[in-house]
Amino acid sequence: MDILPVKHSKFITAYGAPASGKTHLAKFIIQLYYELGFLQWLNVITGSPDDWEGLPEECIVSNTAECRDRFAKTLEETKRTNPKRKLENLNDDTDPILWYMRNLLEPFGAQIPGMPGVLVLDDLSGDYNFKEKEFVKLFTRYRHYCKRQKTDKEGLMTVVLLSHYAKLITPVVRQAITDCAVFAQTGDDSVKAIFAAIGSYDFGNTKEWTKYLNANTDMEARKFIWFSKKAAPGWPAWQPVICPELPPLSNIFAPQEEEEQPLDKKRKRQDEDTEDVKDPKRPC
Repeated sequence: MDILPVKHSKFITAYGAPASGKTHLAKFIIQLYYELGFLQWLNVITGSPDDWEGLPEECIVSNTAECRDRFAKTLEETKRTNPKRKLENLNDDTDPILWYMRNLLEPFGAQIPGMPGVLVLDDLSGDYNFKEKEFVKLFTRYRHYCKRQKTDKEGLMTVVLLSHYAKLITPVVRQAITDCAVFAQTGDDSVKAIFAAIGSYDFGNTKEWTKYLNANTDMEARKFIWFSKKAAPGWPAWQPVICPELPPLSNIFAPQEEEEQPLDKKRKRQDEDTEDVKDPKRPC
């Protein structure tokens, strides 16, 4: 996907019906960023952790008891190692996702400057109000997280927002996005909402937009439309795309095995390493 140059922070939204390919695209972006060295941390905030099987457990932020227990350990460790830092307490009624948004997101970015990463928000619009201050702050300030130094104008956090419900797009999201993937839609409300959000940039009315959308999306083929406010040189703002196949995500952050070398090269390297080492028991 040459239409997705990985150079700096992005706010990418993906709208589509269930099983249209949104999660597949997000996994592809994760894999792409990882291969290009732009993924040194990853957090997926989701209500469906099973959809992200293969990722390390510590990358998943979900409304589950397991996630709450993990954050409880984080809280205790923080109290022990950094008593001056204030984090809200956790209990059985705490929502882990909102706790993460309030307590770990901004400090997380601030504590590891220069480490680029991706934050995925997986279909939270049905359970959370994006007008809440935690989300508004993220959508408007994502570029300021993970800066290499305080004088940098942009940070290194890329946000990927997946949603079934395009009609819940807020004005903040509409103004902040850099790129948008539009998958097959099943409802007129969503088609009209996406037109209002981004389609009106280049299409005269919803009829023109709907015709273009239906002609360039396919659920089975994972074909979608990619829109970029600042398209790469030589690319139009709107581009039909088929998301490539992707390898399993289990290799993300996995220890890299040393490349096997021929036996003679190994022996030569061992000889070079020990050439100047003297046996203390031998006379000089």
